[in-house]
Amino acid sequence: MPKNSLHVFRELNKRISLFNKIESESLAFIVMEEIFGLEKTQVLTGQPLHIDQKTEKKLTSIIDRLEIDEPIQYIFGRTQFYGRYFKVNHHTLIPRPETEGLVELIITAINKRESLRILDLGTGSACIPISLALETSGHLIEAMDIDPKALALAHENAKSYGVSIRLFQGNIFELTLKDTYDIFISNPPYVRISERKYMRKNVRLYEPSQALFVPDKDPLKYYRAILELAKDQLVSNGQIFFEINENLAIELSELAQLYHFTRYKISKDLAGKNRYLQITVP
Repeated sequence: MPKNSLHVFRELNKRISLFNKIESESLAFIVMEEIFGLEKTQVLTGQPLHIDQKTEKKLTSIIDRLEIDEPIQYIFGRTQFYGRYFKVNHHTLIPRPETEGLVELIITAINKRESLRILDLGTGSACIPISLALETSGHLIEAMDIDPKALALAHENAKSYGVSIRLFQGNIFELTLKDTYDIFISNPPYVRISERKYMRKNVRLYEPSQALFVPDKDPLKYYRAILELAKDQLVSNGQIFFEINENLAIELSELAQLYHFTRYKISKDLAGKNRYLQITVP
């Protein structure tokens, strides 16, 4: 049945009824790009489309999944991060703009430095190390995750961009490293269980809880394990880059001081929230 892109967009917008206007429009534009390959400006010009029964069925399935709060990134199996597409699935977190800020912070810090050994702890889809490998050069980059299914996806992402990074499975609480490193990076679980109720359903219901939540009694457990590791495995003047819970910035900086890491800086994200902790090893 012949239609035009603007008409289809408007129909999608009406059918994505569980979201506010801005969000429903954003989701509708994503669907138009994924299904028809049309960018926003092309959608709005009303380009002719021929929608067969198979495509109509696919559109209906997408709407049904959105209406039960499944993230659109999981529906299509990919998301944008730092200007590139990365595969994601239910075994990996969906990369967020805050983490793009972490990548930007690292790139700025290592600019003009050479031959660094870098380790990303808890890599998920590997969007951080792959982005660093593509945006910088001459560094040895490694990444670890506890979930073999997340690592399988990370391998796919690395292969799709032709980058050479070493990926390995490990448990941060039992990790033994043979080598020393110049830089540790981590965006570990940092949302307290008590904060879960404030999160959106699409996050609570679909994203891997083991990559999100920490107990209220010990919310810094992952950071502590990494700081413990850093004592022996980071070279002098090495650095740690953390993404952090905005409500735990002070507690985390105090924890760093307990490990005698007194050179640190807390930075804010684009929303003005304390989101990053950068530590320099003595």
